[in-house]
Amino acid sequence: MPLQSLPNELLGECFAYLETSKPVIKSLRLVSKRIHALSSPYLLTHFRISFDRQSAQDLDFIAKHPIFSRSISSVSIDVSYYDRILAESLRRFAEHSSTELYYKIEVMERTVRLRQFGSPEQHDSLLNAFCIIDQWEAVVRPDWGNTPEEAITEYQKLLLSTHGKYVELFTEQEKIMAEEGHFNRLIAAFQGFNNLKKIVIEDYRRKKLKKFDVAGRLSHEGLEAECLEKSRWKGSFRTAMDTQQPMHLIARLFKGLAGTSIRPQIFEINLTAPADMRCINLSTPALDAVCKTLSRAERCYLSIKDWQRRGSLVEDIDRSAEELIGLCNLTTAFFSSKYLKEMHLGLDDYPAFGEFPQMALPELVKLPLNAPSLSRVYFRNVPLRLEDIREFVTSTKELEWLNLYNPYLLSGTWVEALDALRKLEKLSHVEMKSPRGCEFGVWREQDPPEEEVLAKYILRESEKNPLIGWADVV
Repeated sequence: MPLQSLPNELLGECFAYLETSKPVIKSLRLVSKRIHALSSPYLLTHFRISFDRQSAQDLDFIAKHPIFSRSISSVSIDVSYYDRILAESLRRFAEHSSTELYYKIEVMERTVRLRQFGSPEQHDSLLNAFCIIDQWEAVVRPDWGNTPEEAITEYQKLLLSTHGKYVELFTEQEKIMAEEGHFNRLIAAFQGFNNLKKIVIEDYRRKKLKKFDVAGRLSHEGLEAECLEKSRWKGSFRTAMDTQQPMHLIARLFKGLAGTSIRPQIFEINLTAPADMRCINLSTPALDAVCKTLSRAERCYLSIKDWQRRGSLVEDIDRSAEELIGLCNLTTAFFSSKYLKEMHLGLDDYPAFGEFPQMALPELVKLPLNAPSLSRVYFRNVPLRLEDIREFVTSTKELEWLNLYNPYLLSGTWVEALDALRKLEKLSHVEMKSPRGCEFGVWREQDPPEEEVLAKYILRESEKNPLIGWADVV
């Protein structure tokens, strides 16, 4: 039987009978090394931090633990938040909760219908769930304050009690965010993680798929959990236009890290696009702190997703260049390390619904790139001009892996763009999915040749540019 399969209780009993003589202690050290080698992959290597009291206590415990403080190599910082708008207004909370519940019921109903499964009870539960929305919408009405106690329904009482809990969570969050000592403890804990290599800042995370449970999600506990979810930076349909994103958290974090010796090898930022991007506006000292913190970073990933305001294409989704200045300043500082080996820049869904791009690669990343070891690049929905591509190619001679997902060409032609990319002599892997602009149009009125055909030409595995004469043929 291998050592790693032995129960901890059995190992503990074995060690309890060891004598304190030197030969036995020497043998014990050998066994201990073997156990450590086998158990290391199973130690706590990742820790997620939220701005609440329990998370702060857990962080203090982990930072002072003799083993876990050395095993932590990755930290995620959750910057989703309890929204002041929802905490200060029962009416706004009821609006938000009923709208979000409506979306979720629609998704569950569609899932049941498309996958053709679900018991009759589940179908009935989904149909009856719309009455919950009606009861919650009643709380929004101006005459709600005159509702007698005996007329308040069970689901309305649930909403009222849940709002009280939301207010408590918001109050706790605000106290912690206002404590200068909390940030000091946070940075001190990071310094205690001797093996820290990766830091992630995010306002969302992918949830693990659970068993499809209609009854559970529509139970009192399930509804309460949905109502108490934190807000992403995008906000919701009801709050997106006037919510206040906690950008100061990111600024304080980078300033704190810059004052230490912490220089992570990997840094990642994943945020949803606020309705007004002007909230992403770091001061010059904060941008300097970003550059300093990431001065030795080898892999940097930044993703801004869901660019439709309020999640709706009906809204005015044009975003001016002035609105995007702060984001461009952040990305430029974020990708400033001269030690970069890999960079990912994702602008998922940008530009939204036919909007003409108001920023391009030179606004997002300083060109020419000063990263001589850069070997892997992933650009998602990043607009480019022909001259940008040429300058990018000139400064990335060591590039081996390139993925251009939904690139939007703003000037020149795709024929010239392919010729420019072909000059990346060390390139061994290239992907170009769904190119837009120029010959392909805004809506890709004409589909390009197969992706493999484009890749072969860029990798110099074929001689003829597949786009020459292509537009005339189609």
